[in-house]
Amino acid sequence: MLYMATEKALSKKERNSYNFLIIIFYRNKIKNILTNTDKKCNISI
Repeated sequence: MLYMATEKALSKKERNSYNFLIIIFYRNKIKNILTNTDKKCNISI
C-alpha cells in the first residue's frame, strides 16, 4: 500500500530514479549474497 501511494506521488522522472536506486540496492544485495555463499551455508534475504 505504501509503495503504491509513493509511486503515485512521484513524478515520472523521480519514479525512474527511485526504481533505479532500488535496482542498484538489490543488485548489491544479490552480489553480497553470492560472495557470502562460500562462507555461510544458510542465506537470509
